[in-house]
Amino acid sequence: AWQALLSACACAAAGGELGAAAAFVSAHPRVARDLALFNVSKALGTLCVYRLLRESGTIVVATVTTLRKVLSVLLSVAYFGHAVGAAQWAALALVFLHAYVGGAIAAVLRVGSD
Repeated sequence: AWQALLSACACAAAGGELGAAAAFVSAHPRVARDLALFNVSKALGTLCVYRLLRESGTIVVATVTTLRKVLSVLLSVAYFGHAVGAAQWAALALVFLHAYVGGAIAAVLRVGSD
């Protein structure tokens, strides 16, 4: 997480945006709290993914992260009322199906190797 913060600050400084960002945070102090909470939640999420990877393997992590993204899209559609076209629904279904089939195949392969 600190590497991302360091590289973001370096890019902002190189692009001349660091001063404007600092001024914005100074003018809106609540943003600093929101940024801190975002970074803490990002770090905790990363720790959860690393633990899941260590305990369950790459197939499970790929399936869980894909399903999390699918659920995020579905919640966005339901909560914010974002419009989704037929092709987008089909693509979402394919992603979900791929994650489900991939998990099922991995389970079969694990059982077969025992």
